Formats: sequence, C-alpha cells, structure tokens
Amino acid sequence: MAVVNRDLDLTQERKTYPYTTPFLLGASAVITLGIADSAQQLLRIVSSAFSVSNVPILGIQLQRYTPTGITTISLNSSSLLSVQSFATVGMQTHALPSGPSLVNLCSGDHIQVITSGNNAAGVYMLVAVVRNLQDISSNFGI
Repeated sequence: MAVVNRDLDLTQERKTYPYTTPFLLGASAVITLGIADSAQQLLRIVSSAFSVSNVPILGIQLQRYTPTGITTISLNSSSLLSVQSFATVGMQTHALPSGPSLVNLCSGDHIQVITSGNNAAGVYMLVAVVRNLQDISSNFGI
C-alpha cells in the first residue's frame, strides 16, 4: 500500500468537494461544501458566480465538533473573498492563510462558505480542494 510522499503523486493525494447552489442566494447564506471524512489539508477554494448582483463577498470557515461543543475557525476573516461574474473573470482561485494549523482538517470537520455583501446575490459554483494527509485511512472512523 502506498504511503504519502513515497510513491503517490500529488494529484493522487487530492480530493474535491464541488457544490453548486440550486437557486439564487443572497447575503448571510451558509453553504457546507463538504465534510472531511479523514485527516486532510484544505488547499484552496475555487469559485465562480452567475446572475451576480452587486459584489458578493464570501467568508470561509471550518466547524469542528469538540466535547465541549462546536468550534468555528474562520479562515479569511481579515480578507473576505470578492466574487465576480464567470463571464468577467472565469473561475477564481482563492488563497488560504499560510500556516498548517488553520488548514488541517480532522475527520468530521465541515468546510463552510458564508455569503455577504450589501444586496448581493448570485448562483455560486464552489469547489473545495483538499489533500489527503494519509493514504491508509478510515472514513468517519469506519
């Protein structure tokens, strides 16, 4: 069985969580892109938008269950993502903060995007790109 960093190519370690909103979303919508099924590292968020009004802003956060409750980890509170129309810029890749402590995912972590912006709305296509941190893993502890 292959071990990460020995004989698996970087592209073989990657996994994506794609999500498309089925309808027009306004501000303050919470979109769960995916749930980490094993130890992973969040690499980037890719977005595009259609039927955009004004300038939608996206915030990225993780929600992690702990024995004392749910912990929310904001990944871009200091630099919210401005999303432009696909017809204008195509797909946009959003960088995440450097530093391994904020982008490492535990099994069961929720990757979420929150929409905001003054009267902003749009139909979004979002993809979270993650890298599996271990080759031999259990999915949700099974």
